[in-house]
Amino acid sequence: MNLLDRLKKANDKKSKNREIYIEKNRNSYLEELQELQANINQLKVAKNPSTTRLSILKKRKDRVENILNHDI
Repeated sequence: MNLLDRLKKANDKKSKNREIYIEKNRNSYLEELQELQANINQLKVAKNPSTTRLSILKKRKDRVENILNHDI
């Protein structure tokens, strides 16, 4: 077995483990997504919203959505 085959096999195993982990924790990710959306909405309606905090929340929301869609 050459190096390329070993790397591919390791990558396949990681992908399967990642999918299993995501499915086990899907509810947690969905709850986090709801909390993030609520926090984003609160910041948007605030008189002086923190653009840095809003940006961080939006990035985290995008990451959680990607995780749930198995894009990561």
